[in-house]
Amino acid sequence: MIHVHEYKEFKYAPSSKYDPSYVDLERLVYLLDLPNVQYTEFKNKLTKSEISNFVKTKKPRVYFLNADLFSRYNPDDIFDISDSFPETLFVFFDHETTNFSSGLEPSNNCILIMNSFEDYKNTNSHTYNYYFLNSGLQGEYNNFMNELFRNTYPIKRTKKYNFFNGVHKPHRLACYELIKKNNLIDEGYFSYMDYTRSLGTENEKREISEFFGFNNDEYAKYISQFEIPYLCDTNEPDPNVYKAFLVPPQISLSSYIYISTETRFITRDAVSTSEKSYKGFLGFNIPLIFGQKKIYKYLNDMGFDMFDDFFDTTECVNDKEMFEQFDRNLKKIKEMSLQDIHLFYLDNFRRLENNFSGMVHSAQSQLETIRDICLKF
Repeated sequence: MIHVHEYKEFKYAPSSKYDPSYVDLERLVYLLDLPNVQYTEFKNKLTKSEISNFVKTKKPRVYFLNADLFSRYNPDDIFDISDSFPETLFVFFDHETTNFSSGLEPSNNCILIMNSFEDYKNTNSHTYNYYFLNSGLQGEYNNFMNELFRNTYPIKRTKKYNFFNGVHKPHRLACYELIKKNNLIDEGYFSYMDYTRSLGTENEKREISEFFGFNNDEYAKYISQFEIPYLCDTNEPDPNVYKAFLVPPQISLSSYIYISTETRFITRDAVSTSEKSYKGFLGFNIPLIFGQKKIYKYLNDMGFDMFDDFFDTTECVNDKEMFEQFDRNLKKIKEMSLQDIHLFYLDNFRRLENNFSGMVHSAQSQLETIRDICLKF
């Protein structure tokens, strides 16, 4: 018997495999199309001991569970439990970006589906990136985007870039200031969508002040002058007005470059991807992703073309170098005419197709691999 235990903070996905949405554990099992599955959605979280006792008593052949199921989640818990029950295959699912796995050395009876890695070099064949899988498993939507791109890519586009920002974070504010400094607001689809509605909470004040080195008066002056630019074609202050993990095709296919700030700003040797790392590949845009010094190497190792011949993607040492590099890349966007970017885009559209198709096919292949492991265990 295959048991699936899930505690849901939010309900993301419908049952249809063709509707683009976040993939939760219920939908993942639906996509895997496994036999003899007993799914249980828990209303209350469980302790590590309660989860261990269930496995000890029921002896499931395959056991799916998510990080939210734990009342007190420690990244090492799943390793401890799986090591204690080698006859059960554990498929552990964590879609959030807040928890890092320490060590990442799962045994052969443990599959990890997550997105944050302290040292991604330690990942093995039983470790999969959640947001990569999520973005690649969108059924007919990906077919629709592929066909739309093939029929529209030669058309000259109206904007150089698209750059969506949601929840206020200090590194996003810093990027916003660089966009303004380079006079690029009006040359792209830029949006700082303030759906937190406030920069005045004590936590935000502390984070922003520490990041920029503001004293109380400097912080107050900055906030009093802060203007939030909204996307020109919507009044909704929400970056998910289309779909949470997608840039609307009318935006991505009428701009050339996808700029994104990752959720977590990290300067150590770690990677934590969200859907923001993959939106540009699904939108057939040239990627420029900021926020983690290892992000380019990580995505390049995954097989993505990061356009090293267009942007400076060399690995930085610290946050100062990261912002200087981002500023240089923005200057290049500013200095190139729309026509110059258009010609480069036309000369390299096959590389964009390869990023898109590589993601879609690899995600499907990984899903099939996970299914095979579950069936054979």
